[in-house]
Amino acid sequence: MNWFLEKYTIHVKDTGSKKPFKMTIDENCAQDAHQKAYNKLSNYQEIVKITDYTGNTVYTVDAGFTN
Repeated sequence: MNWFLEKYTIHVKDTGSKKPFKMTIDENCAQDAHQKAYNKLSNYQEIVKITDYTGNTVYTVDAGFTN
């Protein structure tokens, strides 16, 4: 089984500081990238969107994961 890491950009909203920020995570799929990012966030931070290396949106807080 071959695994290829992709770059995902995680868009985060911080309800404490009100300053959004981004982080880049290398993972096999969007769900794994979401989990890795989620584990790094505080209680006052929320993942609002994830985009893949081509700029396509693969997750939004409103719609969830796209296929």
